[in-house]
Amino acid sequence: AGVAVLVLSIALGLEARFGTTNWLARDFRPPLPAEREGWANVAAFVTNDPGPVYADNVGVLLVGGKEVRYTDPFSVDYATRTGQWDDRELVARVMRGEFSLIALRYDVFGVEGPPDDLTEGLYEAIRARYRVIERNVVVVYAPR
Repeated sequence: AGVAVLVLSIALGLEARFGTTNWLARDFRPPLPAEREGWANVAAFVTNDPGPVYADNVGVLLVGGKEVRYTDPFSVDYATRTGQWDDRELVARVMRGEFSLIALRYDVFGVEGPPDDLTEGLYEAIRARYRVIERNVVVVYAPR
């Protein structure tokens, strides 16, 4: 516990000192006013969409009243890479455009190769079948 507090203190201190935002500091501090507004906008966007949504942030799905079928992208990626889970059904759903929205913390068109929480198949399927429609606190995609 002491090490965790030390790491958190250092991360928050570096953010305050250098003015940069890193994922650890952002996750362990209250959201800034612009971030709160962004999350409210994304939540409204998801809530008002009639179809299923895939998101790497389960909170967006819960607030939006959407089904939570895939809860932890990091675990999904790890389980797929280690042969403990088959991502073909999820990838097929993306390829068929079954998700009316996909919300991720990054732009799949702006990264070289899949991030650590996205399987290769899911990364390729989103790039092939979806387009960016909103950039906010998350990037929102819709089928092409």
